[in-house]
Amino acid sequence: MKIIIFDSSTIINFALNGILDVLEKLRRIFPGEFMITKEVKKEVVDQQMTTNRFEVEALQIKKLIKNKTFSYPESVGIKSEEITEKTKEILNQTNHMFFARNNFINLIHIGEASCIALSLLASKKGIENVMAVDERTTRMLYEKPENLKKLLGRKLRVGLSRVRVQQTEQQQIN
Repeated sequence: MKIIIFDSSTIINFALNGILDVLEKLRRIFPGEFMITKEVKKEVVDQQMTTNRFEVEALQIKKLIKNKTFSYPESVGIKSEEITEKTKEILNQTNHMFFARNNFINLIHIGEASCIALSLLASKKGIENVMAVDERTTRMLYEKPENLKKLLGRKLRVGLSRVRVQQTEQQQIN
């Protein structure tokens, strides 16, 4: 089994560029699942349905969920409670990693954290997976967190303190 885990920003970019139909076509030829978490669904459908500006895109994405282009983690035996618990851990770790101007810097939001949680849980179950994410911060955090401190320091024009120096689970798996 293989899965591609989609973050909100990736799906939103497809929607805003009018190419959601490409996802349907790709899903038909991909030998696995396109997956979203309940948190991502909330960001791309539920919240967007309350605004006139993105209501059409939300309806189009909802259709992709209904026609099974996107599936949920339960389809591969990963319970939403497991994802919720792991998401909380990830948010706590990542959003308490750097400190500047007497505050912790929030690096990621719940949707991104839930995708990372799903990826880690899938890897533990031996399910091959990749994440489709276009947020630079999330990508750097996952791929090479040591470069994130430099980037944030330049961007915020402050010295950052790294509060926690821990190996992420992904690094421990590899």
